[in-house]
Amino acid sequence: MKHIKLFEAFVNEAYDKTDELVDLLSDATAMNMVKNEIKDLLVDYYKLDAKLARKIFNAYWKLDAKDRFNFEADDWKAFLKKQGLK
Repeated sequence: MKHIKLFEAFVNEAYDKTDELVDLLSDATAMNMVKNEIKDLLVDYYKLDAKLARKIFNAYWKLDAKDRFNFEADDWKAFLKKQGLK
């Protein structure tokens, strides 16, 4: 049992949700959620700080619509890094 818990801790630590977050930002329908829904999702599921979650949401809507719909995964990762996501 001890080894299973150690393995689960390793998997959870090694699992990076950045790609999932990029998928969320790329999904225009999902991003139509209201500010508090997005903030809660980013805080609860992605384990982001509430301040960072609000910053990402606000920066997302400040992007030109063309950019929001045409960004590739690398663009979103750069966007998230610029917002302070490590």
